[in-house]
Amino acid sequence: MVNTRSKINKIQNTINLWFSKAAMADTNHLATESGALIGCNDDLLIEILLRLPVTSVLRFKSVSKHWRSLLSNRRFTLLYKNASFSPGFFARSLYIPFDDENESIPPFRNLDFYPDPHGIRILQSCNGLLLCRSNEGDERVYKYYVFNPTTKQFAVIPSILGGMAVRKTIIFMALAFHQTDCVHYKVVCFYFPEPDDVIKVQIYSSETGKWKISDDYMSLPDYYIPPLDYIVFWNQAIHWVPFGDKSYFKLDTEEFQSLPLPVRVASSEADESMDHIMTLYFGESRGHLHLVKRVDPSESRLHLNVFEMLNDYSGWFLKYRVDLDELPDAYPEIINSYFDPLSLGYYIFDVFDVVRGEEEEETFMVIRVPGKYEIVVCYYYKFGYMPIYFGESRGHLHLADTPDGSRNHLELNVYEMLKDHSGWFLKYRVELVEFLSAYPEMIRINPDPSIPIYYDYQLLDVVRGEEEDETFFVIQIPGNRIIRYNVADKSFKQVFDTSHFYSGPIGFEEIHPYVETIVSL
Repeated sequence: MVNTRSKINKIQNTINLWFSKAAMADTNHLATESGALIGCNDDLLIEILLRLPVTSVLRFKSVSKHWRSLLSNRRFTLLYKNASFSPGFFARSLYIPFDDENESIPPFRNLDFYPDPHGIRILQSCNGLLLCRSNEGDERVYKYYVFNPTTKQFAVIPSILGGMAVRKTIIFMALAFHQTDCVHYKVVCFYFPEPDDVIKVQIYSSETGKWKISDDYMSLPDYYIPPLDYIVFWNQAIHWVPFGDKSYFKLDTEEFQSLPLPVRVASSEADESMDHIMTLYFGESRGHLHLVKRVDPSESRLHLNVFEMLNDYSGWFLKYRVDLDELPDAYPEIINSYFDPLSLGYYIFDVFDVVRGEEEEETFMVIRVPGKYEIVVCYYYKFGYMPIYFGESRGHLHLADTPDGSRNHLELNVYEMLKDHSGWFLKYRVELVEFLSAYPEMIRINPDPSIPIYYDYQLLDVVRGEEEDETFFVIQIPGNRIIRYNVADKSFKQVFDTSHFYSGPIGFEEIHPYVETIVSL
């Protein structure tokens, strides 16, 4: 990391020196041989400019029309890789740098790039671009914008198709942009037209400047709308917190798809000592290695997690969550009345096999009940899951939660989604016990450690570094103080205090990572 930055600084100093000499030579109507060589060779010039930081690239656009053309060309923006790291984030519209000792200049002081009478707020950040909206009013008067805080360029998004009747049913808007995978940004509108009990989609493309209506839709069970506030664009899809049947919308095929939930990985010695009791099956099917375990030894004895091993043996991920709640009604003989209903021995059954089908919906599980064999089709997870954090960094989709889903301890499991959307694997396990001695105000007034929210903190962001040991968390503690916690060495320090700007705490849905991008709108 240090060597790379050192090389970039040397190259920048060299080209700055060349630029000043070339300018002086131009004033005296002289041209050096090296300057002429670089000036007439676009490929060589691009190779040099690709190694410069964003600020220099933007400044060099003013050298000449030819340089501006080169630096604005899509070929250059596709090749340019020096803007992938995040120097900070926006909390609502307040810029907070990650490094308080070398603070970067805020990309803007106020969201006033357009004279919106209702004000402007940030809805989502996406690889350097911001999706913004009118701050007040309702959907009938809202305007939507795409803003590049690095170049200060913006675009006003036209109204969706269907007029006022459709506009007032908008649930949320999402932005999709990636420097190489989605070079023409898209705005995706999810709306709930009456009287239909489905969520429909419209897609705006910056390439065509037009909206189109997608054919797919998402059905809503029992008039229930899942929480769609935590929006992440990753791997060519719009994602929201895994919650129910559908959890992302794939842009290339324009289809709603499902995501499995990550398993909450237990970490206490007591849990590990019961591992042999919790494990019900270990085997292989169609080239997939499976492990079946109970979700919980007491509360969910009929709930099973089916894990699959990654091909590189780097870890297990949750493939299926199976609920056998209907089994006792069909086969009451699995109930052992001699045991307490809360004990593991209360239900008698064995998992004999997990059989993967040629198609996903053909997969089934073979379960033995007393005196009978029964084939049970695998169910997926149920509604009702909300994690502590859900977001993306450097091309990695993350979900964080505590081992049991409560806040009565300081352990965090951070999961990462596989690129093919097939499941989550445990990326980091973090214990924040060191925080208590430094910040005892994290303990709530209620002294009972058994309550679900005994510790008061909020994970705002997971920031992946260029190197693994540079990854860190951004955590908010009482008093609106922002703490940076390094995952590798467990060091932490305060980087910002938002109490001077906001009276209440900030939720992670209000956090918008900032990444520099030179793309033109």
